[in-house]
Amino acid sequence: MKVPKFFILACILATEATADIVFLNNGGKFEGTVIEDGDKIIIVTNNGARIPLPLSDVKSISRKQLPEEEYRKRLESLDRTSAKAVYQLALWCKANEFNEEHEKLLEDVIELEPDHAKAKEILYSYQKTYRRLPSNNEAEAKLESELGQKFNVVRTQHFRIAYDTDSSFADNRGQLFESVYRAFYGFFEKRNFPLKTMQDRMEVVLFDSHSDFLNYARKRSPMLESSAGFYSPMENRVAFFNSLNAAGYEQQRQAILEAEARIKNQRKELSNSRATKFTFTDSDGNRKVVSKSGAMNLMAKEERKVRDQRRKLTSYYKNENVTTTVHECLHQLAFNLGVQEMKGDVPKWIGEGLATFFETASYGSLLQIGQVNKERLEFYHRIRQAGPLIPMEVMVGRDEIYDLSSPGAASAAYAQGWGMVHYFFEKKEKEFLQFLQMLNKKNGNSDPPVRIRDFEAAFGNLKNIEQDWVAYMDGLK
Repeated sequence: MKVPKFFILACILATEATADIVFLNNGGKFEGTVIEDGDKIIIVTNNGARIPLPLSDVKSISRKQLPEEEYRKRLESLDRTSAKAVYQLALWCKANEFNEEHEKLLEDVIELEPDHAKAKEILYSYQKTYRRLPSNNEAEAKLESELGQKFNVVRTQHFRIAYDTDSSFADNRGQLFESVYRAFYGFFEKRNFPLKTMQDRMEVVLFDSHSDFLNYARKRSPMLESSAGFYSPMENRVAFFNSLNAAGYEQQRQAILEAEARIKNQRKELSNSRATKFTFTDSDGNRKVVSKSGAMNLMAKEERKVRDQRRKLTSYYKNENVTTTVHECLHQLAFNLGVQEMKGDVPKWIGEGLATFFETASYGSLLQIGQVNKERLEFYHRIRQAGPLIPMEVMVGRDEIYDLSSPGAASAAYAQGWGMVHYFFEKKEKEFLQFLQMLNKKNGNSDPPVRIRDFEAAFGNLKNIEQDWVAYMDGLK
């Protein structure tokens, strides 16, 4: 039987390690490490304090074995050729929080017994939830050098984030990235889809300035000039900006500030006036002659209207930030976790369909995965009523339908791509997951006829699928 190549003890003690309990003649006791020193002892407590005691005060000393010492002894006596024995030690390590040793021992079990299902299951779960990616100082230094001194770099469990925004914005985005990661990973893990184990953190760049973001985006592609964020496959990096600093937001915010100032001045003039009748002009330009109390009521109404405008404005831009973040992060996750393969066949309807399938987020919190994407569904119903849909044959075979230079067609493609992925997860989930794995094994993007042939091999006649899909979509609310 083969002995594992790597069998590493992560923590080797230089000397015997004990945690001792000293019982005193007066009934008291101390716990710590005991050092004998002639006719006295010194107790080194867990917080580092040193307590000297004469031996005459000591009734007895109970020496306790620390987990590190027990682990060493277990390892020394371990039959390293026995998958069962190694597996039992791996479980002991987990129970005693020797996480790195736990992971390594499980790998050794699988090397000894490749079909050990339980070890594979536990290792897979551990690596998904607890495994800490190593620091990559070289990548961080490269990122800082590329972006300049005003950028800081922070790490989360799975992301390396460069930002020149407020740190609270970067922290909020980091929490959202991790939330998306857990949701995405958990969704496919639950369906037994073979996911990759990441070896390095994914990169994110957050710009505070919209103009700085645009300059960065233009250098990569002129088509990105109108984007609110994007994923760059070549760099394996996503980039966003704080949409609360966008020009459109600032213009509308200034209009609201001016309305608030106008109402404040009107209220002040009204309070100081002795007149009984007033001509009041509201925000829509309507003029009314009213009493003083009537004017006060109208101003209160205008104040409520402006407050509502401010709330909606902030909510819209915050929600746009979140939706864009989730969408582009999903592209990055799909390629890094192996749901899609960059070298395989990557149809746009699947890539964008997956991203829109998971983008159902609001105010920073992911909603239930797979729930109807109201925005995409609303657009689908509009194009369905206005004229013919994009034929499914075109959606499946031709990526150029997503060309952002034709905003109307692209928006329709995004809506239909979401609808198709939603349909397949609801109606043909097993076949769809197998289809994703088949595409990952291909060598590059296929021509339209080949894509159609592959699609029909997975799901059946395209025209029949299209008919069933349209009926399904028409029934969604």
